[in-house]
Amino acid sequence: MTIAGYDSEESIAFWTRMGEMSGGQAPAFLSTHPSNKQRIANLAAAISNAKETADRITQ
Repeated sequence: MTIAGYDSEESIAFWTRMGEMSGGQAPAFLSTHPSNKQRIANLAAAISNAKETADRITQ
């Protein structure tokens, strides 16, 4: 996303809104997809690396 020019920080805001709208969720071990909280944590951990990679590629 970052390399394509999208604001990667917006992905966290997006999943925060999705979490607010979805209400309760099944326990993670019953789901085939990560919870909204886990998605947000994964994105937050990856954003700085994605920005560094995008900077190297686009220079």
